[in-house]
Amino acid sequence: MKILSLRLSLFQSYINKNKTPDFNAIEEQIRIEKENYQKILREKMADIRAAKEYMAAPLMTPEDSRELKATYQLLVKKLHPDINPNQSEGDKELFLKVVAAYKMQDLDALRQILLMLDTDSIEELPADTLESQIEKLEKTVENIKQRIAELEASFPFDHRDKIYDKEWVARQQEILRESIKALTVKKQSLEQVLLAYRSWKPESLN
Repeated sequence: MKILSLRLSLFQSYINKNKTPDFNAIEEQIRIEKENYQKILREKMADIRAAKEYMAAPLMTPEDSRELKATYQLLVKKLHPDINPNQSEGDKELFLKVVAAYKMQDLDALRQILLMLDTDSIEELPADTLESQIEKLEKTVENIKQRIAELEASFPFDHRDKIYDKEWVARQQEILRESIKALTVKKQSLEQVLLAYRSWKPESLN
């Protein structure tokens, strides 16, 4: 629809000047506009990918790095099979999760695993690390609550009470069908105008 409207606009500019439309020039302009649009689209997609990579990348401060290592070392001492030969299958599986979390620099995961162990394990951490961990866990909880609130207020969660309402769903479907029908009529109308423009000839000024 956008390209069709642009093509009509370019034809109209020739008609306004009482000149014969230059079809090649018009199509060249359309080609340039398409390339510019695709370039902008590629840049936007690249920005989105970069944002996703940035969000996924572990951002470790020196303090976080120290806490990561201290927590990992403590968990290894508590869960490593060589140090704890009589450990349960659950602890073995937990140890594998510890190793994976450490490799991924997932400090939150290590914190959660540490909380699953007894309080003696937590108390073995340095005091400053423990205080920092408590503070960050509290911030994590608040961030999760905020994120949940944002999701609750966004699509499709803000419509979850309605999607089970058959009458509401039927009305929305009808609105979409009417919109598609109106756009189809508009497209046909624009195509008719474009067809007329193609056969237009400049008026004689004599």
